[in-house]
Amino acid sequence: MKFSLFLFLFLLRLSFSSSSSPNDTNTLTLFRLQVDTHGNLRSNWTGHDACSSTWRGVTCSSNGRVTAVSLPSLSLRGPITSLSLLDQLRILELHHNRLNGTVSPLTNCTNLKHVYLSDNDLSGEIPPEISLLKRLLRLDLSENNIGGNIPREISGLNRLITLRLQNNALTGLIPDFSSSLKNLKELNLTNNEFYGRLPESLLKKFSEQSFTGNEGLCGPSPLPVCSFTGSAPADPSTQTVPSNPSSMPQTPVIGQEDKVKARKGLSPGVIVAIVVAACVVFLVVASFAVAYFCGRNRGDGVSKTGTDSGKRRRSGSSYGSEKKVYASGGGADSDGTTATDRSKLVFFERRKQFELEDLLRASAEMLGKGSLGTVYKAVLDDGCTVAVKRLKDANPCPRKEFEQYMDVIGKIKHPNVVKLRAYYYAKEEKLLVYDYLPNGSLHSLLHGNRGPGRIPLDWTTRISLYPSPTRPRVDEEEQAVDLPKWVRSVVKEEWTAEVFDQELLRYKNIEEELVSMLHVGLACVVPQPEKRPTMAEVTKMIEDIRVEQSPLGEDYDESRNSLSPSLATTEDGMAGY
Repeated sequence: MKFSLFLFLFLLRLSFSSSSSPNDTNTLTLFRLQVDTHGNLRSNWTGHDACSSTWRGVTCSSNGRVTAVSLPSLSLRGPITSLSLLDQLRILELHHNRLNGTVSPLTNCTNLKHVYLSDNDLSGEIPPEISLLKRLLRLDLSENNIGGNIPREISGLNRLITLRLQNNALTGLIPDFSSSLKNLKELNLTNNEFYGRLPESLLKKFSEQSFTGNEGLCGPSPLPVCSFTGSAPADPSTQTVPSNPSSMPQTPVIGQEDKVKARKGLSPGVIVAIVVAACVVFLVVASFAVAYFCGRNRGDGVSKTGTDSGKRRRSGSSYGSEKKVYASGGGADSDGTTATDRSKLVFFERRKQFELEDLLRASAEMLGKGSLGTVYKAVLDDGCTVAVKRLKDANPCPRKEFEQYMDVIGKIKHPNVVKLRAYYYAKEEKLLVYDYLPNGSLHSLLHGNRGPGRIPLDWTTRISLYPSPTRPRVDEEEQAVDLPKWVRSVVKEEWTAEVFDQELLRYKNIEEELVSMLHVGLACVVPQPEKRPTMAEVTKMIEDIRVEQSPLGEDYDESRNSLSPSLATTEDGMAGY
């Protein structure tokens, strides 16, 4: 009897040690219900135990507690409030999503060591309670909408190695935490709204590249010289320091005191007379000015509009030369767009921005043409390279509707889609500005690299691209070649070498993987649609084809094979622009 009771207790303890805490499972389930708007986790996060089953992106400790959540690039949208209950969480990777709200709930997860929340829609401020995360090693909150000051309590994170806060709306003075954060190796505060004197110790340790894009900063060379004197306020919340030092109040110079004494001698009657006379003179001058400009506008309105329209027609066709004109000027559109409104680029992020005039001066090179327009590579005067897509004139669109489209496109975040950086709208000119991708399109990498100086797209990189949710183009040509039928006939005759890219045949020990991938492709194009696997099954089959390494042949130089596996393409075949 005693032995049976002992065995029962042992098995009960063993079952508890191999399962997660009910609270952790419930917390993750609540988090999924709040943020998984596209259902990416619905089919995988099943069962009543996050640790005993293989929940995607969840790692547990030996005692059944959730210690890591890694769910990047899943279009998750919503708050992170529920994660505050995971008190044993060590690693949190939720970058490249659409999460919103504040980061305050994370201060309850006092065991956190790595936090990666970049490229989301988080807002609010960094709470002073951040100092409770004593074990924190890496903190990445970049590419969000976080504002306010950097709390001085951040100096209490003495184990911190990485601090990335770039591309936010942070403001105020930058605290000097160089002495307290001695382990800090990486600091990025670029493209925010910081102002005032930058601590010299921080500048020496991290160089100016960690602070660019904050126009209000001044300090030691190479930063602008602080033109104001006196010490900075002890508390940024009690005194406002202007971003432009020249706007600080000037100290009265010697000699002004005598002038003040002289003005004290004026009687009240004289002062009233001076004020009345000044008002009368101002009203007379203003009346003449209004009458003059009204008469001029009546006489010249028609001819001026016609002249400006002619200028727009001439400037709109100037894309044939090396210096490309990216906009037309003057006048107002029929939808009420003034010249001032039309001369501005609308950016979606706070990182490095530029004016329309910078594009006017940029040299341009045509990259290609698509169904919507032509893409140009533009090199600005400061060396910044962007891709500019000039939409075809056959796409008329009212300004309000165009801006609505751009707002939707600008919010798209996906590793396989080039993010829209800015746009420009005018009645006869519409431009889209993207970051320039030097690797080109996927088509050119697969089929265009045949010369002696080629950079091969190795097998590991190719297979990493296949699970990407890209949409294939459907060829509507009636007399197209039946490629699946030809491939099946070749495989039947065991001539598989005819199917594979000749570049891949140079690699060794990948024949089995090539054939396995070929069978996946054949399963997707069987004549009976009901026999084709679902996309989830296809993804699982590709993931099962293990690729430990991509051995390069002797003809390839490994040092030159540096292509990123994240390549973005679009239906226009122009590297995602």
